[in-house]
Amino acid sequence: MKNRKKLNIGLTGASGFVGSAIFKHFENNGDNVIVLDSLVCPDTEKEAIIIPEILDWVLHFGATKSIEESFQAPMDIYRRNMHSTMAALDIAISKKSKFLYMSSYVYGKPHYLPVEEKHPAFVLNPYMGSKLLGEQICCQLHQCMDFSVMILRGFTFYGPKQNDNQLIPSIVASIRDNKTIVVKDPDPSRDYLHISDFIRLVDIIVHSGYSGLEIYNVGGGIPYKNIEVAQMANELAGNSVRIHVEGKARKNDVGECYANIEKVKRDFQWQPEISLSSGLYDCLFSLDKIL
Repeated sequence: MKNRKKLNIGLTGASGFVGSAIFKHFENNGDNVIVLDSLVCPDTEKEAIIIPEILDWVLHFGATKSIEESFQAPMDIYRRNMHSTMAALDIAISKKSKFLYMSSYVYGKPHYLPVEEKHPAFVLNPYMGSKLLGEQICCQLHQCMDFSVMILRGFTFYGPKQNDNQLIPSIVASIRDNKTIVVKDPDPSRDYLHISDFIRLVDIIVHSGYSGLEIYNVGGGIPYKNIEVAQMANELAGNSVRIHVEGKARKNDVGECYANIEKVKRDFQWQPEISLSSGLYDCLFSLDKIL
């Protein structure tokens, strides 16, 4: 891109699905991306990292994300996620950087749909609780220190190279291996956003001249039931495998949720471009694609 300002970007979560895709995008575009994981992750050996005197942004994607694990070891989830968030904030403040905090769905069982940013927050699991506490710390530091923060409440991101313990990659893996697709609970619906659409949004944000404090929902804005996703992927693959429904509901699970994304669309002239059908095709047949 011509006349594109080269940025100094601190990044956490570089080994994760979202963070690694973000890293590749900005590195491929010539930005200086400094991976901060060894400085912010608890219980890891610290490495000597040279950080520029001033960073343009710190993008905080690092977190322990397993909902099941958060019920098994709740204090550990709070400890890890709060530690990494505070350490990332410390770097951002010291380097006079803007801060992007990757939060999560935090609305509990919604009172209405689609949920917008003003919908009351309600914690259903310790992972969600740790993300909401991180939001509160970000907001307090903005109020106290005139520190620019953006909070993104992500719904369900997906794309090639995602961990198989999520619904879409598990479906893709089953189709690739010619095995039965197992859907634990067919009825919950989720709001899906392809990782390429999210990367495009982050790129727009960091080049937008943003300042202040804002919270944005980030999703596709359309709900799909688990069984619908499985059927759509299987149809794209020529109905090559069976689908088995177990009917096992997850603890404290949300039945239906999808995002009102009008605020982020308005403020950044952005909107999702990849339909779920096209995104599933991408996952099924472009598994080695570099984002």
